[in-house]
Amino acid sequence: MPVQLETPKEIIEALKKSTTNEDKKSIIQYVSRDFFSDELLSGQKSLTLNDESQDSKILQTLLVGLGFLTVEQMSGKLDSNTMNGIKAFAKNFDVNVDVNQSLGKNIINLFVEYRIPTNTESFIHQTNSNLPKEAFEDKYNWPPQPSNIKYLSPSDAERLYGKIEFTRKGSGDGIIITNNFEKDNIITIDIPQLARIQHPRSTKQRCHRLAAKNMIGLWAEWESLGLLSRIITFNGLYYPRFIRGSNSTLSNHAYGVAFDINTKYNGLYKTPPAVGEKGSVRELVPSAIKFGFFWGGYYKRRKDGMHFEVINPMGSQNIV
Repeated sequence: MPVQLETPKEIIEALKKSTTNEDKKSIIQYVSRDFFSDELLSGQKSLTLNDESQDSKILQTLLVGLGFLTVEQMSGKLDSNTMNGIKAFAKNFDVNVDVNQSLGKNIINLFVEYRIPTNTESFIHQTNSNLPKEAFEDKYNWPPQPSNIKYLSPSDAERLYGKIEFTRKGSGDGIIITNNFEKDNIITIDIPQLARIQHPRSTKQRCHRLAAKNMIGLWAEWESLGLLSRIITFNGLYYPRFIRGSNSTLSNHAYGVAFDINTKYNGLYKTPPAVGEKGSVRELVPSAIKFGFFWGGYYKRRKDGMHFEVINPMGSQNIV
């Protein structure tokens, strides 16, 4: 019995660290029965949209711990994000939630009498029926890194893509390229799939001429497999700068061979979300490997799940 859990932070951390469904069940039942009000538990009270009671705060805490809400979305009230999170949670138990209606005892009991959801795997499989069982059983180690690929080291990048001469730009991590690298190598390509991303930048993107086919082919493949819905934000490709935290080592973004997606959910040094969790990019990785990319989630110490970089360039295509 996790009697030491008292704050939202402790509850969230305990749920995220739990390795089995039984552990989650113990924590959820304990928190529900000890933290929800007696009125809510007995059915004398229901929760309506914009409710700011302690009960709504506890609901948000559980949803964050279970991956149906982000920490940034913890508003302290029963807002639309929270209602959508509850709807997604309840769907695992074949329970439909009307986000425009109040939440009663039947929904709260999903937490109080929490049972291990039998529908989780099939619910996720509705979006990709070809995922292997390892994507769920060993979810934070899937997909495994192929033995024949490795990240792009600074020397590899210079050997493959050319030498960048530069000066530092101000006090940040930006650089100014002083030789002909940009003129000789950086081209503009069109990635039409970006128009379908919720928070897109322009479909016109600049990248290294040798990585153009990789970029165009990968995004087309993601579209053909119905995976564009996994991409919430596109956060940039070509950007002359150092790697984060350095003032000497060039980022592979400076070479125009790397891009970032879903940065909000895939922070540096953090374990990337599992399949089915908001912002997860794991279903996108097998295609990326196929098209000559390395995934930043494979870094051993500096996890970077947002990051995809071309390690096997395929050449130029579709110069705009």
